[in-house]
Amino acid sequence: SLTDVSQRVSRLAHSGIKDLYAMMEGKLLLFHKITSCLLFVTVY
Repeated sequence: SLTDVSQRVSRLAHSGIKDLYAMMEGKLLLFHKITSCLLFVTVY
């Protein structure tokens, strides 16, 4: 049915957004770690 399809689509979109957010968060964490290490190296 139509409601079935729309529910499935919204669920897919939701999980996709969560995956994207988790990926971006991971990249930001990695970037933060790298910049922290570089700062640490340049300061000391």
